[in-house]
Amino acid sequence: MEYCDINYVIDREQYYIDLLKPEYNMFTKAGSSLGFKYSPETLLLLKDRKFSPEALANLKKVKKGFVTSSYLIKINHLLATGHIRTKHKK
Repeated sequence: MEYCDINYVIDREQYYIDLLKPEYNMFTKAGSSLGFKYSPETLLLLKDRKFSPEALANLKKVKKGFVTSSYLIKINHLLATGHIRTKHKK
């Protein structure tokens, strides 16, 4: 584990992907799913997933711009997409 400034997390992740070439890592580019294709089975699972009433209400609030908490926005983005979006500087 390496501790680093949040602005360098993606850069450090890429460094370790390049260095270690992990066997079970689906992506070769840090912080991106560009070019990744889900299997038909996984797409069905994602399509049929069920959200709790609270999660649905939060997703609607974020979509309408009613939520300003960055933590809640990140959680809702994770619920909607399956990954966390991060901002980083080079």
